[in-house]
Amino acid sequence: TTLLVPDLAVLRAMVRTRAAGSGTPSLCWERRTDDVSDGVPPGAVGAAIALGTSVALVTRGGGDGFVDFAATVAGEARSWDAFNFNPARNHGEQIEKLLCQTTNEPIEMTWLVDQEVSGVLTDDVEGLVDAARRAGLPLG
Repeated sequence: TTLLVPDLAVLRAMVRTRAAGSGTPSLCWERRTDDVSDGVPPGAVGAAIALGTSVALVTRGGGDGFVDFAATVAGEARSWDAFNFNPARNHGEQIEKLLCQTTNEPIEMTWLVDQEVSGVLTDDVEGLVDAARRAGLPLG
């Protein structure tokens, strides 16, 4: 379970008060793409590292086309790998999930499934199930 928290102050308080290894839900900041306030680095993975959360969420800006979104997702995936595979940098902490929000376009959902992101946020569940089936993913 992952809790998407839109309020940065609330997220910081939740991170401070949760017990390590307590089995509580993963936390993720639902950051607006135009919000670069409070000194949090840009990018989903950078924000997750800075805030101490284990989930990074890539959202698509209102004016971003698919090509821009695809480049952003690819860049975030590289950052995710670079952080997780660098013990000197991550000190044993990991970004466990890279989630991506979609505009519910079938081609976009198929592309995200093919990229093997941890999760896709969509309003079109049937479209996502179809994309997962086409990719040969086991559905339970």
